[in-house]
Amino acid sequence: MKNGKILNKDLRIKPTTSTFGIEFLYAEGLLRIRGNSYPDNSYGFFEPLLNWIDNLLQSGISTIKVEFSVGYFNTSSSKYLYQIMYRLKQFEAKGTRLEFFWYLLSDDEEMAATWKEIMDELNLQYTLVSEQP
Repeated sequence: MKNGKILNKDLRIKPTTSTFGIEFLYAEGLLRIRGNSYPDNSYGFFEPLLNWIDNLLQSGISTIKVEFSVGYFNTSSSKYLYQIMYRLKQFEAKGTRLEFFWYLLSDDEEMAATWKEIMDELNLQYTLVSEQP
């Protein structure tokens, strides 16, 4: 980003032991969020991403495919996931087609229930995909 404006570039945040790996491939309209998230400073990790999404909203992108391949996230991370989904929903109003895929990494019903709650509250459709190890 330069001067707070999105420059139609890719975004890559490498995963750590306690934060998601995040990748956005602009040309493909593909956002991937992978790994686990239980950062000590959720604000410090997620706020720059939320700002990046806000800037992306101005880009006129036609399609965004979101792939979640997540094992675990804590309560503060779930609040930010809600904010990410809320902001992505705003793209629909601008004519962007959204697709959401949740790759199940385990039989963790609590994670699946939290995801379902977020998506249902925002009235977003998604596809559950059983990922083979």
